[in-house]
Amino acid sequence: MPGGLLYASFMLGEGEDVRSERLFANQNAVSFRAIVATVTGLDLLESWVETDRRPGRQDAQWFCVLCQRSDSI
Repeated sequence: MPGGLLYASFMLGEGEDVRSERLFANQNAVSFRAIVATVTGLDLLESWVETDRRPGRQDAQWFCVLCQRSDSI
């Protein structure tokens, strides 16, 4: 759908990690912009870093993104 929004969050960092049998694809501003550059019709609107709000996880950082599908595809 043109104009559709995508929100995603990644552990802040580089590469991939397996924790508790789950695969995490870590991202940062540079690595995510490189991904978006390869996707026709996807624009990065905003990105930010948040601290994990769960008790005992305040050291964890999340890289969050908001993207939008362009009308040109």
